Amino acid sequence: MFGSKKREGKIMFKREIGKRIRQIREEKEMTREQLAANADITTKFLYEVENGKKGLSATTLLKIANA
Repeated sequence: MFGSKKREGKIMFKREIGKRIRQIREEKEMTREQLAANADITTKFLYEVENGKKGLSATTLLKIANA
């Protein structure tokens, strides 16, 4: 039971991080391709992060933040 709640929390965290990344990207009027290139990640990976399908490391989050 506890493991299920922990997993659920991780899924919610991934979704929220992804939504925030997309929101900031759109506010900066950047395409997904531009942000991915600037952060040195693939467009597919960025898509998956923005849609809460993939998590990301602190290092990758920092690369996106600095892009």
